Amino acid sequence: AWLAGVGLLSFTWPGQMDHSLRDDWLEQQTETAWVLADDLDGEAWTTLSLPVDGVPTPFHYRESEFGWVLAGSTDQGVHLGAYGRGMSAYGLAFAVVKDIAAYA
Repeated sequence: AWLAGVGLLSFTWPGQMDHSLRDDWLEQQTETAWVLADDLDGEAWTTLSLPVDGVPTPFHYRESEFGWVLAGSTDQGVHLGAYGRGMSAYGLAFAVVKDIAAYA
């Protein structure tokens, strides 16, 4: 959850800020991402079920003014995290790629 949150932040920080203020803002938002990731059962998160290889899988889901973040684990113990902005997470599905070389 933290990694997905930081990924979202790295692409959404205010571009019009002074560099030192932007650094302070990014540090504050990264700390917030850690706090939220440490409390996935807290009120800031909801649950969302998305298919992973066709199997409904529960994810922790959170929206903010910067976009959305989700985190979950598959039945095989693989941890998944994703973030986005400008598109809905509700239409996502995940699939295992057994041989990534086919995509190179």
